[in-house]
Amino acid sequence: LNKKQIQTILSSKGFNEHYSNSLYNHSQTTHFSHLPTLEIINESSVEMKFLRNSLLPGLLKATAFNEKRNQNIFKLFEIGSIHHLIKNSKGDKNNQKTNLAMIWFGKNDQHWKQQFEQDIFYAKGEVYSILEILKMENINFKIHSYDFLKDGFSIFLGKIKIGFLGTLNDSLKNLYDIKQDISVCEISLNLLKDKCKLISYKEPPQYPSVKRDLSLLISKSFFGQDIIDYIFNQNDALLINVNIFDVYQGDKIEEGKKSISISLHYQSPEKTLIDKEVDDRLSDL
Repeated sequence: LNKKQIQTILSSKGFNEHYSNSLYNHSQTTHFSHLPTLEIINESSVEMKFLRNSLLPGLLKATAFNEKRNQNIFKLFEIGSIHHLIKNSKGDKNNQKTNLAMIWFGKNDQHWKQQFEQDIFYAKGEVYSILEILKMENINFKIHSYDFLKDGFSIFLGKIKIGFLGTLNDSLKNLYDIKQDISVCEISLNLLKDKCKLISYKEPPQYPSVKRDLSLLISKSFFGQDIIDYIFNQNDALLINVNIFDVYQGDKIEEGKKSISISLHYQSPEKTLIDKEVDDRLSDL
């Protein structure tokens, strides 16, 4: 896993790379991290006095710049170092790490039929896709409250939290002079490297997959990821993919409930599965 790989993946998805100044003012160091950072001794100005502890302020300033110039839809990313101050009995120490930050801005209103908006759900799908391309395993998004986000998720690989994703709150939008909603994400590349495995290849399966669709009426308190995890835990290795393709809540559904439709794909590397083998597995759910 290296910077070039990530740059190539993001560029192929329509992101533009941004480079911002690594020095911030004190206020900017409090927007996305509560950890202290290092102060420059001979600073050139109060606006460039502290080493950055997040990449997002630079991306947000670039977003405001582009919005004022009537750029209605774009995606930006930056890969760079962030800094945290560690205090101990031996003196202050700079903890330097490498992060990836991304923003999704705007919507395309030029289509004659419908608008395309880069909302939080679109951003969540892209982050998942990027991590899948990097061969990361056990990707999970857990709803989490962040004081700088309206709709926030923590991003996990297994039990390791690697970053966050969400919609920037109105207070910071106003502070950075951004009018439209914007989705933001920041991920630790150091933690990604720790989870990175050597990529191996295997022969594509020779036998067809079998698809089954399920519709469930469940409590609104259940999250989609909980349902997917449960289904995988109740199945064996023949279940290769689970996908939620529809969620409905409305007048025709009992109060406190929602209808969720799920597709399941089964495949064997050794033979063509017969209906009974698949149906037996479904009946065990």
